[in-house]
Amino acid sequence: VLYCNGSLAALLARSPHELMGSPLRDQVAPPDRPAFDTAFARSLTGLDKSRLQLRRAAGSLVPVQLSLVPLAAHDHGVRCAVVTDLTDFTRAREEILALNSSLEARVAARTRDLAESEERLRAVLEASATGTFEVDLRTGEAMWNDEEYRLLGQLPGALPSTVENFF
Repeated sequence: VLYCNGSLAALLARSPHELMGSPLRDQVAPPDRPAFDTAFARSLTGLDKSRLQLRRAAGSLVPVQLSLVPLAAHDHGVRCAVVTDLTDFTRAREEILALNSSLEARVAARTRDLAESEERLRAVLEASATGTFEVDLRTGEAMWNDEEYRLLGQLPGALPSTVENFF
């Protein structure tokens, strides 16, 4: 690290002087060091962006996006690094995933409840010999159940399900 601004120092809970002169790799969480090494090598040909975790002074980890670009035409190991704190992004993403999972579970439960309710209604209608007739007021499409056909003295599906045929 040749230069460190106050924002990076604050993010890592260190002073700029502690960071300057040390390898940036030393701040990378050990499991992410191979990814850092790969990003560093790829950045020789231009901008490279990677997501990894940096280690704060107390040892806690902070998710970041690390953008690296070489400062010279030839590789002298010098890169300009821009570190973007992804803590809020990561937290929001986790909250969205949890909410989505909860919503999917609620939809699945309600879908099961609806299917069970429809099955109970079908059984009651069948046992009571009750016909049903519905009309979609937007389209004018009519729908009859099989019992309605029988009550009208027809085989199910023998007539088109229309308002005119019902009356």
